[in-house]
Amino acid sequence: MPADGSLWKRVWASRVLGRRERELFAALRLPELRQLEWLGARTAAKEAVVELLRGAHGLDLLPADIEILAGEGGAPVVAAPGVERLGATPVVSLAHAQGEAAALAALGSGDAIGIDIEHLSPRPPGFAEAVVTADERRLLEGIPTDHADEWLLRCWCAKEAVGKALGTGMAPGRAEAPAMVSLDRDRQEVVVRVGERRLVAHTHREGDLVVATTLPREGPRS
Repeated sequence: MPADGSLWKRVWASRVLGRRERELFAALRLPELRQLEWLGARTAAKEAVVELLRGAHGLDLLPADIEILAGEGGAPVVAAPGVERLGATPVVSLAHAQGEAAALAALGSGDAIGIDIEHLSPRPPGFAEAVVTADERRLLEGIPTDHADEWLLRCWCAKEAVGKALGTGMAPGRAEAPAMVSLDRDRQEVVVRVGERRLVAHTHREGDLVVATTLPREGPRS
């Protein structure tokens, strides 16, 4: 942000947020960077929803027409004029990390979606033991040392994305905690189990950013 960033942050917020979102944003007690990540993730999600609704149903909405509010359990819920007539409400997932923000949106599917991102950077001692179990670490055996940190992050992001998709979060120490059951390096996919469900998380790397998404089997997405 430029030196007059506080002014531009307010302008940005006024252009993309609905009334209730503006109230939430004004009440945030977060560091500046986290506020911008919050705003950036919602901007990306709204742009994706606008594209989906225009392409699938011809609805022409502005980002501020769409509100993304916390539903039961804290998962983001989309509200927009006209969507109640469509028979398929848009669903979104948000992610941000160290100044980067991303979002995933889908329409016309009952399946869950999730996205997570992380920067590939040195992690503190004990990080691997904290984010993957001993059984999960065995799935990472055989990965070359120069790719080990990247695949550790891919697996962590995969578990986060699935946890968001199913509304469980990471649920540490609980039976519904996401657990990695297999990975395919060639397809860049990680299979994650939550209870009786298994979801495929697609992973990739863009520069130093690791991304994982789990997508609906059917329906438009953006």
